[in-house]
Amino acid sequence: MAIAGFIWLIISHVNKSKQRILATFIVTEAYINDQDVTERYLANNAYFVFYRTGSDPIAFGGIMGDTGTQTYGGISYIIAKRLIQTSSKEPSDTQSFTWTYENAHDGGRSRANVTLMKTYTVNKVGFDLLIVTEEHHRLTFKGYMADTIRTIRS
Repeated sequence: MAIAGFIWLIISHVNKSKQRILATFIVTEAYINDQDVTERYLANNAYFVFYRTGSDPIAFGGIMGDTGTQTYGGISYIIAKRLIQTSSKEPSDTQSFTWTYENAHDGGRSRANVTLMKTYTVNKVGFDLLIVTEEHHRLTFKGYMADTIRTIRS
């Protein structure tokens, strides 16, 4: 399951320190350089997390839950904006930051610019995530924030 992948991250890459998940984002759509890779991400229960280890700064990670493939690392240069609800738009928050990450599967390290927009609707918090790597690859994801789906009763 997806949580098993995150537990592996805790044990293997954080020296068994106390880790706290701050937010989890479940992927429902995925594109790499405008190529649809949704099926691969859905088949592997992909998700992103913000987490903190002890008193360390907040970090960000991407996990393919069923394969254990992970990309994780610290974030910096955070810019946050809040847009209030208007008659034509739902309220939203946008966070942009630099992500210095490592790929667990090959040990490769790099940096990316990340923009995460959360949109608040009546029944869930949706997200749009854009990751632009130093190699100029564009990864875009959509989905919802875990534990925010509300059942609408008739």
